[in-house]
Amino acid sequence: SDALNNIKSPLRMLAGTKPEFRFALFGYPEWQTYTRDCLDDFYALDTYIYCNFYANNLSQEVSDFYYKYKNWYSKNLTNTFPKYGILGFDTGMFFLSAINQYGSNFENNLHKINHKGIQTEFDFHRVNNWGGFINTNIFIVHYQKDFNVTRNDVK
Repeated sequence: SDALNNIKSPLRMLAGTKPEFRFALFGYPEWQTYTRDCLDDFYALDTYIYCNFYANNLSQEVSDFYYKYKNWYSKNLTNTFPKYGILGFDTGMFFLSAINQYGSNFENNLHKINHKGIQTEFDFHRVNNWGGFINTNIFIVHYQKDFNVTRNDVK
């Protein structure tokens, strides 16, 4: 956060005084945790953040999940990064969908599963013939100057 705090004000000043320069800020996954203090800066600086997980708290899908979670468990989802309740749901839905479609042979068909997660998505690849799988999916989250946030998959 120190590095971000040191650069955001000079960059905003530069963006305001030199509109002929077009630039964007590219940041680290942990920057998601700074949105409470830096959201306006992220929008103003056309910020991109790469990450393995992202839940847009303003989306209907995330709002519905929070509501259902509270009804089911009688408590609020813990505010962590990632949100472990959503991570468990996304993981469970991915693998349950895989087992439902391919049964015990799901492991050989993971590349065919197209499940859209709320916070996390999966693109599994086998490490080698003797090893397991790794999830290679990442997101590029874009805080746009028009106050929209987009999440794009990179596979």
